Amino acid sequence: MNQNQNRRKTSLRSRLISFISAIILLFTFVPFSSAYADDEPEPVIPPLEISPVSTRVSLNQKEQKPGTIEVKNYGNDPLKIKVYPTPFSNADGNRNFKNESDYTKISHWIKIKNDSGNYQDSVTFTMAPKQTKTISYKIDVPSNTPAGGQYATIFFESLDDQKSEDSIKTTTRVGMLIYANVAGELIREANIINVRTNSFITNDNLKVSYTVENKGNIDFQASTTLQVSSLFGRQLYNDTQLTTVFPDSSENIEFEWKDTPGFGLYNLHYKIRALDQTIEKNELILVASPFALIIIGVLVVVLISAIAYRIRLHKTREK
Repeated sequence: MNQNQNRRKTSLRSRLISFISAIILLFTFVPFSSAYADDEPEPVIPPLEISPVSTRVSLNQKEQKPGTIEVKNYGNDPLKIKVYPTPFSNADGNRNFKNESDYTKISHWIKIKNDSGNYQDSVTFTMAPKQTKTISYKIDVPSNTPAGGQYATIFFESLDDQKSEDSIKTTTRVGMLIYANVAGELIREANIINVRTNSFITNDNLKVSYTVENKGNIDFQASTTLQVSSLFGRQLYNDTQLTTVFPDSSENIEFEWKDTPGFGLYNLHYKIRALDQTIEKNELILVASPFALIIIGVLVVVLISAIAYRIRLHKTREK
């Protein structure tokens, strides 16, 4: 009788140990993905293409700076195109082509050359299918222009009535961004604030977010480096993001590991740089998706049940 009980207890203990070991191995070697791929529609390719898409220029007071843009109509229909400059600003990733400030005055200094050789505020012309055309422009800098950054866009907009199959009119507009700096006292001053990480993640990706302020009169780039490794030092993710911060503005920056697994304990290393400011830190991050939490809950219940069984078994043995 005692031998049969011992065999049953030994068999039960072995099955329990095997079950717990399987759960531990599952968490150790099988990543639970918390990212879901959405079905994204195919992007609509506009028939207009320009080169370059952005340019940086240095300007002096009373200077006239020339430039050219190459535009191609690679569609199968002729296009009537309007070329014109607009202001350009950017805050929190939202580009604006309407608001004017002291840093967008350059949009009034840009003139476009027409087919007759005259420079105008805007120019309209027609392009044949597959035609490539070079557009010339000039920037006339006033004599009383203060030093600092100036930002604008030169747009190429189709004026044809293009209709899709559902009779919705579409308009193609592409533009070249101009990043200019006027000579003089250029002030570069950055301030990094509100650095945050999500140290315990249940249903999200691993993220680093912060705000960087530009208190100068010229744009600069903030650099964010995110590195993730396992507890044993194996590198899982390493990437760097550059963000342009415009003068007299602030930018809320968020950088994430988009393929964060659903469960794990990871070493996070991030480095933030903006001009002469640097913030660098290491953190331990716990990731547990809802599914992983359910598995952990089941494991806890099993362990509690096993402990309760051992206690009852011990009391029975004592009796």
